[in-house]
Amino acid sequence: MTIRGGCHCGHIKYECIVKPDPESGDLKVFRCNCTYCQKLSTTNLHLDGPEDFKLLSPASKEEVADYPSKMKSVNRYFCATCGVHVWMQGSFEFQGKTAHLFVVNLSTAEQPQEGLELTGSKDEPWPGGLV
Repeated sequence: MTIRGGCHCGHIKYECIVKPDPESGDLKVFRCNCTYCQKLSTTNLHLDGPEDFKLLSPASKEEVADYPSKMKSVNRYFCATCGVHVWMQGSFEFQGKTAHLFVVNLSTAEQPQEGLELTGSKDEPWPGGLV
């Protein structure tokens, strides 16, 4: 499945290939518990690697703002204009092993989009209103 998305102002646009779990058919989605992701309240969509991500605009990731995490080997890419965090990539040590990470902030996926429903309700975009 291919997902399209980008930041709020449209400066960053991407496509990514998402491979659901072969057994459950579910997407690999998780809420990271690091302090940065908690503050942003991001929902991360795990990709198999950078080969499954295509930056459509700007022309290269060097043109995207980058915040290196405390781990120094994980970079967070975001729009310098609207501030939206779009993707994160890198590697880190966990329990003596190197873990490779490439995730897209699922909140940046375009809606509506065939095969991906994030809005909750088509009649009322924010059920219960904003809190």
